[in-house]
Amino acid sequence: MKKSIFSVFVISLFVAALTPVAAAEKEFVTLNGEQIKRVFSDAYDVQLPEDGAGWSGADWLLTFQPDGTWEATTYEAWGNWRVEGKSLCVALVGGNTQWNAPYEGCLGVKVNVENGVIAASIPKMKLRHFVMKEGAYGELASLKPAPQTSEKAVSSKKLPVRQPAAPPKDDARERALEEQRLALERQRLELEKQKLEMQRQALLFKQQQRQQQ
Repeated sequence: MKKSIFSVFVISLFVAALTPVAAAEKEFVTLNGEQIKRVFSDAYDVQLPEDGAGWSGADWLLTFQPDGTWEATTYEAWGNWRVEGKSLCVALVGGNTQWNAPYEGCLGVKVNVENGVIAASIPKMKLRHFVMKEGAYGELASLKPAPQTSEKAVSSKKLPVRQPAAPPKDDARERALEEQRLALERQRLELEKQKLEMQRQALLFKQQQRQQQ
């Protein structure tokens, strides 16, 4: 009886330990090749496990570049990365990796966009949920769809009232009117000149009459 109770207790602990992991994995979405390329085209401080042959067993931190290269920030090493199908593949090219080297090969990528977590599945190393980076909101921003404006919001938006366009100007007509105005002004000035001349003549005539008297 005691053995049965102990067995049930051990199984309960095992299930309780696996439950958070299983629940956490349900919140992740596996990326396709195009999504992997967008996320890793400019990703920094991404963890990658040690290949298992080294002495330290410490994880590596890599910076991925858009040109398909990566460079380690914790150790002196560099290499290439590419996308094959739905996997991210990492290859070591050079560096000081005599005693410690990063994992080389392909791995599946899954993310939790809301919490900003990137994780990997590496069957070769029996790692089902290896956290590559937390707080990766910048890298995961490319996965969020652009906000769309609903048709209802667009239709309810008030459009600006267009003012009636002013009638086109008739330059020829305006020039003709201006010439007429100038002609009338010249006539008026000419009449004023004639009037002054007549007044001057009348004044001279009166002076002559006075002198004759």
